[in-house]
Amino acid sequence: MQPQLGLARPRGMRARPDLVPWLAGLALLSLLATIAIREGSARSGHPLPAEVDRAAGLAVWWIYWGSVVFFGLAVIRCWRNTYFRWRTAATMVSQTFFGVLLAGPLKAHLGVPPLWQRLHLTWPLHPSVITPYQERTFPIVFAYGVIVSLIAWPLISYLIGMRYCSWFCFCGNLAESLGDSFRTKGPKGPNWQSADSIAYLILAAAAACTALLWAPLAWPFQWYDLIVGLLLADIIGLGLYPVLGSRVWCRFFCPLRAMLGWYARRGRFAIYTSDQRCIECGTCNRYCEMGIDVRLRARQGVPLRDTECVACGACIAVCPRYALSFYPFPTADQATAARNVASLRRPFRRQLATPRES
Repeated sequence: MQPQLGLARPRGMRARPDLVPWLAGLALLSLLATIAIREGSARSGHPLPAEVDRAAGLAVWWIYWGSVVFFGLAVIRCWRNTYFRWRTAATMVSQTFFGVLLAGPLKAHLGVPPLWQRLHLTWPLHPSVITPYQERTFPIVFAYGVIVSLIAWPLISYLIGMRYCSWFCFCGNLAESLGDSFRTKGPKGPNWQSADSIAYLILAAAAACTALLWAPLAWPFQWYDLIVGLLLADIIGLGLYPVLGSRVWCRFFCPLRAMLGWYARRGRFAIYTSDQRCIECGTCNRYCEMGIDVRLRARQGVPLRDTECVACGACIAVCPRYALSFYPFPTADQATAARNVASLRRPFRRQLATPRES
């Protein structure tokens, strides 16, 4: 509910509770319980019956998809911001598309080709993308994996930042929709930021496992899948949303974030700051789910090019002084020389938003 500054609430009238965080917590528990039951039974040597296991797998997907769509609509309603709305709509559309391919009637009744089933996979999150896991479709899948994972997404990150993480990634989509209620929970400070380097160790482990799969030697990848894929990504990454924020996996453990962040930091993308506008209120730091010290960059007036920035746009949207922008701030001479001042302001105006505070 938007705070009404200067207006007192009439006596006897209670504030309407915000149910979105409670619904998000319920969806999170349901998703975690379903994953734990399915994966725990399979890895313990006592798998569920085939029909039950298939139903559990579908339940995992539909809980995820339903959360992205339902809480995505809540984000669109709460954040009156063009960038947020386009980003959220993109996540909802992409996950609906992959929902049909991976768990819907198109796969069940028409038979989706293996390549189409793997369009959403990216190395190093999925080492099998560039390893010979299927002899019949290996050349096509391998070529697709190399082009997308090692060329397309790094080039996109170099040009416009890590928008893969906030517009397309499965974990990122859940963080930006269901996890929006826990956005401000992310821990701050230099000690926590130093822990972000763990992702580079996991990136090295993913590269080693990928090389060993070519040997072929599969047991290191099996341990990697258990520790990283299940424990860190699913159990810890989702379970700690209410404690450490919605980007626990992305921030501390994701190897793809580490790889794409290296390109983004050396590329053209930046969040530009204005030291003349910044009042050091710290709102940007509070809403940054990756724990970046945005306020320090803004006070210094230097562009923010951190490898952790996923271009979610929250810091820009909440700044009360409009001191942050995806676009370089014009100088006084540029603003004076501009023929159409409205056209100069337009790219900045569409970034602004007012978050709903509960």
